[in-house]
Amino acid sequence: MASRQFFRWYVMAVPALFFALVSPAFAQTPFTAQCGAVPSTASVGQTVEWKAVVYTTGTTFTLQDPNSFYYQWSGNYVGDGVDSMTSPVAGDWYFNTTYKIPGTKTVSVIVSNSSGWSSTVSCSASISGDTTPPTTPTNLAASLAAQGVSLSWSASTDNMGVTGYNIYRNGSLLGSTASLGYTDTTTVPATTYTYTVSAFDAAGNTSAQSAGATITTAAPPQSTTFTVGESVQTTSAANVRATPSTSGTLIKAEPAGTVGTIAGGPTYADGYWWWRVSFSDGTTGWTIENNLASYTPPPPPPPQSYTISVTTSGSGLGTVTGGPINCGSVCSGTVTGGTSVTLTATPVSGSSFTGWSGGCSGNDSCTISANTSVTATFNLTRQSDNGAPSSPGSTVTSGITPVGTVYPTQDLCNNGGSYNGVSYTACPDNLDCVAQPDNTYLCEYDPTNLQSCNLTCSTSCLSQPSPYVGYYCPGTITVTNPGAPTNAVAKLTPFGTCPLWTPGTDIVPCDNVTNACDFNALMCMANNIIDALIYFSVLVAVAMFAFAGFKYLTAGGDMGAMKQARSIFTNVAIGFIFVLGAWLIVTLILQTLVSTSNTGLTGANGVLCKTLGITCG
Repeated sequence: MASRQFFRWYVMAVPALFFALVSPAFAQTPFTAQCGAVPSTASVGQTVEWKAVVYTTGTTFTLQDPNSFYYQWSGNYVGDGVDSMTSPVAGDWYFNTTYKIPGTKTVSVIVSNSSGWSSTVSCSASISGDTTPPTTPTNLAASLAAQGVSLSWSASTDNMGVTGYNIYRNGSLLGSTASLGYTDTTTVPATTYTYTVSAFDAAGNTSAQSAGATITTAAPPQSTTFTVGESVQTTSAANVRATPSTSGTLIKAEPAGTVGTIAGGPTYADGYWWWRVSFSDGTTGWTIENNLASYTPPPPPPPQSYTISVTTSGSGLGTVTGGPINCGSVCSGTVTGGTSVTLTATPVSGSSFTGWSGGCSGNDSCTISANTSVTATFNLTRQSDNGAPSSPGSTVTSGITPVGTVYPTQDLCNNGGSYNGVSYTACPDNLDCVAQPDNTYLCEYDPTNLQSCNLTCSTSCLSQPSPYVGYYCPGTITVTNPGAPTNAVAKLTPFGTCPLWTPGTDIVPCDNVTNACDFNALMCMANNIIDALIYFSVLVAVAMFAFAGFKYLTAGGDMGAMKQARSIFTNVAIGFIFVLGAWLIVTLILQTLVSTSNTGLTGANGVLCKTLGITCG
């Protein structure tokens, strides 16, 4: 009985155990994995859908995509970024990939179960380069800016992204930018422009150009560089055109340096100011302002000049004048060409003009208009008392009219020189150049100061014979020129006019050569001695005062030293006051002896002056 029950249990248990062990294997029977790409051929930026097929619930599968940037499950969606999962349900599973790099893309699908078997399948897709252009930009707008024309537009789109925009002006590429705006700084005034924009991506795909935006730039301020009638000159080769335009008919190309006159303008066209110019070669037309500059004609060359040279001859004296000539003093000169000069000869009193020689002839005036040398001859008409002509410049003796050297001009008398071939020695400083009635000069003593002559002459002075004036010492007058010492005294002066003595000046103010050693000189010498004493007294007083002050300041409280310093100071002050007092007393005495008053004891009529035989006033 027991054995029969065991058998019945065994018969029932063994099939059940077998079914329990085998049925899972049948339930999870392996299958061939499947995958696919839709589309299998795509371009960069296009989405590729990868598909995996799962037949049995609970199957584990893995999707491998080593080339994708990212992937995403779709269809029976589980989640993003999952590349291995156990399928909760049987069916189709997907993930999508967008590729940015062209090439062959491969995806592997591995399906497995818990028993350790699996099935792997690979599928691929071919990705070509990006051929999709961006969309066309829209809403292009143009506006005037401070530096040109400002552009703006709305953005384009692209499957891979827009890289930038090309800007076109009047159909020609102007520039590129990655932004949604652009400023054209190369515009010129008063010019119309049409702008368009296109978009491009990294693959070089370019969109169509946008609708155009047209704008006209403002005209520049009116040019005031030149005025009509102004002279100008080309600064470089300049095209002269029939109309003010770069497309106007070319008349001529004027070389640099061509001179002309502004005849019209200005007119603005094609980015330039144009001026109408009449050029010196006869060409008239329009040229741009950039090639012109103001022109100042050079001054005309000075006319050719000529030279006049005049000399005088004969025994007489006279002058020749006209134009630059004033002979006596100026006997040659230059005259501007194209003009003439009339020379006139004028004799001095006692002489006559006897005629021209050289470039002129006759006794009338002489007219000159070219390089010419002429000679005017003057002869004496005055005779000396012995009937012989008086020769100007000769040294004559008493009894000859006049006595002394006759100078034809005051300048020759004062300074010496040559005239008509005769050399003259300057009048010495102790004599005067005295004008005579016949316009000549004598070197002698002043006719108003006989006293001066008497003091100098060893004998009584004589007057020149009438009509000549002045005083001279009897005997032959020898004219010398010792020069003019810096301390020379031209005439006797009263004591009050003696110059103040200074260090380096002689104490004795006379030498009996240029300055007479007379009573006046004696008074001046006394004054010079007093001035010298005062000068050196001041120096000694200043030195002693300084010594006393130094001694006092450095005494250091020593009463004896301080007392000695005060004593020095007091003694020096008393001595200096004594010197000043003595100077005042001596000065008073000297002024009393030589008074400039006309009355009293020592006046011009005083006893002392009469006794000394001098004029004190």
